[in-house]
Amino acid sequence: MSYSYNSPSAHITDKTAMDDITTLLSGEEWSTDTLADIATVVRLTGRKIRDVDDDGEEEMQRRVEAHEQALMTEAYDLDEVTQALDEAESAELPVGFGRD
Repeated sequence: MSYSYNSPSAHITDKTAMDDITTLLSGEEWSTDTLADIATVVRLTGRKIRDVDDDGEEEMQRRVEAHEQALMTEAYDLDEVTQALDEAESAELPVGFGRD
């Protein structure tokens, strides 16, 4: 379903917008087109909404990749990890906690 209107200067009420959005979301598979249609409905109420610009998406992707790289290259002391595992495995647990 694609939302259309007759005039770029068209204006709709909040009630009409809510009814239109309900129709757009009811019984349809949602897609990026659905989001664009909802944005059109919201704009027709006179509200301004900002599009996500490509620069914002690229910056977010760069941040995600930097965090992933940091996690992958973070150094672990193998001796400390081994010692922690040994301590956990030898810990005395109350009856009923898996090692009885």
